[in-house]
This record gives sequence, C-alpha cells and structure tokens, in this order.
Amino acid sequence: MILVIKNIIKATQKKHINTAEISDLKPKNIWYKEKICLIGDSAHITTPNMGQGACQAIEDAYVLSECISKYEIIIAFKKYQKLRLPKTHKVVKASWQVRKIAHLKNPLLIGLPNQTLRLTPPSINRKQNKQIFYLVEV
Repeated sequence: MILVIKNIIKATQKKHINTAEISDLKPKNIWYKEKICLIGDSAHITTPNMGQGACQAIEDAYVLSECISKYEIIIAFKKYQKLRLPKTHKVVKASWQVRKIAHLKNPLLIGLPNQTLRLTPPSINRKQNKQIFYLVEV
C-alpha cells in the first residue's frame, strides 16, 4: 500500500500538489468586539500536534452557549473569554512544545522524547492530562 501511495505522489506533477505550511501564531488575549465573538482557531489557533483543535472549538461553543443563556451578550462574551482563555493558552503552548520535541533533528536526541515518556510516572501524566482534559464551570 505504501509503495502505491509513493508511486501516486511521484507521478503527480508538482503544480498539482497543494501544500500549506503550518506556522505558529502568538495567542490572542481578546476574542470579542461589540457583538462579534471568536471561537476555535479564529480565537486560539494551534498546531495539530495534539489533535486538540476541534476539541477546543467544541468546548468554546459549549461554554459560549452556556454564557449566552445566562448573561447579556457583552457580559457573556467577557465571561466566556475569561473562562476559556487560560486553558486554550495552555493547550497552544503544550502543542508548540510537542511540535518542537517531535521535530528534533539531532540523531542523538531523537529517541529522548519517547524514552522520557516511557519513564514518566503515571501520576505525572494524569496531572498533565488534567490541565488539558477538563471543562470549566460556567
């Protein structure tokens, strides 16, 4: 199967291959203005290293909808941003760190991340996961 895919790629002219470079953007601290509010990648774009983009967007939508159901619109936006901003910044930073580690070029360091993960105590992993996999109370 891999050989077939490689042959398809080789046979495709470069002008027909669409690529998009993945780049990091500095996290934003303001997600709303007047009656417009950002969610998901438009508020806190993150590289796909942890598979959290859609997850964070879904959490945003849930928290924002809860805030809108309880508060006047501008107050709801402000509350949503205050609740979600700290967590999304953690996720963006963690994804950036994973990307840096995953793309090590030094042959002596390439195996280090996997070895570190194997040696990390489960309690540390649980603590790190709690920082990402929790939902704030609205």
